[in-house]
Amino acid sequence: MSATAPLISILVPAYNAATYLPELCRSLQAQTLPDFEALIFDDGSTDNLAGAFSPFAGDTRFQLAGWKINRGLNAA
Repeated sequence: MSATAPLISILVPAYNAATYLPELCRSLQAQTLPDFEALIFDDGSTDNLAGAFSPFAGDTRFQLAGWKINRGLNAA
């Protein structure tokens, strides 16, 4: 990845998506264009979304942010 901003930003609102998050992240890692960032917004999940994200935390292209209570898709 270059020192400049990534070419593509992928915004992922997530609510109770721990089952699907690892597949999403592996799919993004498998893409031929490596110059991206994936910003995953946890919208108050109750299913340990952060735990499902933890294997990808070492990949600097992925970031997890969010809040404690569910605020809905528009907020995410």
